Amino acid sequence: MAMVAAKPASSLPLVLDLDGTLIHTDTFHEMMAWLLYKKPWALFLIPFWFLKGRPYTKRRLTEISNLLPHQLPYNLPFLEFAKKEAEGGRFLVLATGTDQTIAQKIADHLGFFQEVIGSDGHINMTGPHKRDALLKKFGLQGFDYAGDSQKDLYVWEVSRLAIVVHPKRGVLSRVLALKGVRNTHHFPGKPYGFWGAFRF
Repeated sequence: MAMVAAKPASSLPLVLDLDGTLIHTDTFHEMMAWLLYKKPWALFLIPFWFLKGRPYTKRRLTEISNLLPHQLPYNLPFLEFAKKEAEGGRFLVLATGTDQTIAQKIADHLGFFQEVIGSDGHINMTGPHKRDALLKKFGLQGFDYAGDSQKDLYVWEVSRLAIVVHPKRGVLSRVLALKGVRNTHHFPGKPYGFWGAFRF
């Protein structure tokens, strides 16, 4: 299937997802791996944290682990694209289901984001929650959005341009049906390792 490589309009904010998009893996899984290596006893607390919801679990994992932004497996071609957009004067936003604390650390490390929107211990910033937050901030079709998963379809419904980054199975066809070829920009690639197929 032929994909269009349309250049996003620099006049609109560019909103990027983190897990599976800007990085190849999921920060939740990265933190779990860190705990398994450094604090395996803490893994027994996770089922109890889940009783209070996913946002709470993400917040507690963030507090107890030491995820280092410079060690994450970044999607280098897409990272370069984002950097060039920022260097051209574009307003970049990191919008992610990752907890706000670690998302801010990653944004600070990369140095080209003007704003960060993440989970806060109460709201899991994915799917409809992310859509509503971005609609409130930028309005309908007031931004372009880059993501990779089924949950991102909620956001692509209200974005101007859909930037699809090595998507999960079936996602690209649904985006094309939703946005059309002219409003779809595809970054091809392969999932990264075993955890690349999962999202928290």
